[in-house]
Amino acid sequence: MNGPSPATCRGLTLVELLVSMAVGLLLATGLGYTYLQAAAGRDGTESLTDLQETAQFAVDAVEADLRLAGFYGRGAGAARLTVLPGIAIRCDGSDVTPWVLDLAHPVAGHDEAWDLPCRARWNSPRAGSDVLVVRHASPAAASPTAGQVQVSARPDGSRLGSDGSAAAPPASLHDLEVRAYYVNDRSSFDGSRPSLRQLTLTRNGTTPTLEDEEVVAGIENLQVLFGLDADSDGSVERYASPAEAALADPADIVAVRLWLLASAPAGTAGFHDDRSHVLPDGSRAITGGDAGYPVDARRIAITRTIALENRLP
Repeated sequence: MNGPSPATCRGLTLVELLVSMAVGLLLATGLGYTYLQAAAGRDGTESLTDLQETAQFAVDAVEADLRLAGFYGRGAGAARLTVLPGIAIRCDGSDVTPWVLDLAHPVAGHDEAWDLPCRARWNSPRAGSDVLVVRHASPAAASPTAGQVQVSARPDGSRLGSDGSAAAPPASLHDLEVRAYYVNDRSSFDGSRPSLRQLTLTRNGTTPTLEDEEVVAGIENLQVLFGLDADSDGSVERYASPAEAALADPADIVAVRLWLLASAPAGTAGFHDDRSHVLPDGSRAITGGDAGYPVDARRIAITRTIALENRLP
């Protein structure tokens, strides 16, 4: 077998070895940089996807509730609804029955302040964020349940009680649903992030009560405007703040405009979002870097207008 003779074989010189190592190191550095860039891009894409999903989930949840506002069963409306004696709704040791049963106001709001008869969870409502209250009956028929506030709906006059009585035909029975949506500085799952929460009517055994529940983490601000139709022509003439809408006839409120500001961890080192987001009433703007709005988070504002399908009487 023929091959190169020992005299003709030689290894790499020191210079050649150093050059080879330098080229290899350069290639490895390039590959590492490419990998890091791809990973950062992937993390940024995931962050943006999470952000969009959070905003969409939040606005869809509130919209579904708003579309039922003012529905109290297939019977007489709130004006002909008799409240039976014995209903006592508690929250934080206080009687909140009048506030919960203000059914003449199927939607209501509070301007950039917590002004409800219960404390917010951790006593941490977000300053500068609105509160939206929605009242209606459940769309599906309910079973008689003691301690659950329920509407016995019938055309000749509906009744509201909490003793678990069955509805006599032709009446139908529905749970009363009351929720107040607000933004909290904390989340049950991540104390460093804000969240959209709801103070909701439920029961503790046989006692009606209000409970604070989380809707979704990552909502930084909620703003609400109410569409008014004072001449009953079926169209919105103007949008009013919660404070202004509270002075209007509840029957004139035919739409609600939601504005939500959502955020998510950027997922990219060195990311900065210092953009300004103008509130829907134009009164001010929220800018990344403001207190409670970290500059290293991604954020998006989403607006949706919902027509109310159940107008009073």
